[in-house]
Amino acid sequence: MLNSNKTKTYSLYAVGEILLVVIGILIALQINNWNEDRIKEFRARGYAEALLAEVEENLSLIDERRTDYLREIDWTRRFMDQVNNSKSHLLTNDSLVLMTRYMGPVPLITLSKSTYDDLISSGSLEMFDDATIREKVMAMGRRFEVIDNSMERSDRFWEYLSAYYVKHADLTSVMNRMIDRDYGHSYFELDRTAFVRNREFTNMLAMRLFRLDRAERAGGRLVVTLEELKAELQRMLD
Repeated sequence: MLNSNKTKTYSLYAVGEILLVVIGILIALQINNWNEDRIKEFRARGYAEALLAEVEENLSLIDERRTDYLREIDWTRRFMDQVNNSKSHLLTNDSLVLMTRYMGPVPLITLSKSTYDDLISSGSLEMFDDATIREKVMAMGRRFEVIDNSMERSDRFWEYLSAYYVKHADLTSVMNRMIDRDYGHSYFELDRTAFVRNREFTNMLAMRLFRLDRAERAGGRLVVTLEELKAELQRMLD
């Protein structure tokens, strides 16, 4: 009986020890999970703050550049009309040179993407529990690609237009007008027939309008996406 009671006591003691060990392990796992969740939340908040700052910077950049694009669109449209209307034959060479003042390359939009690139390359985007934020970030990335391609094509088209001017215009006079500096004077005259009621030049202006409009519209769509992402990030941080 004594041995039986001792065995029973030892068994209960062993079971108690095992339970304590199991409970200790479960508590340790719970604390570890809680710590990991806290670290994840802290990192996600840090990314959210950095991404929000980047979004606000890009909104400011795009707003400034879209104004430039709209001005160029308006001027190109007026230029195209003036060299093709019923009174275009009255334009002087000096007037044609003056009209080229705003025909230079449009400044490109250099967007801030460091936080976005880090999120994508490191796989850290998944630390955002909110699926809406993840979707908006991916949508922003797609918009980045569209506007980059659109601006690249606009910039490439400027090479064609500048080559046309090299062939048919007096570049010294053009640069004097465009840059407001005196580069001297040449003996060459602008070829009026290459600009006034000329199909090739008019088509080049039309293509310039198209490229500028595409870039401006891409900027507008990116603004919408950035504003949506900004609202989601602010909601998360609040």
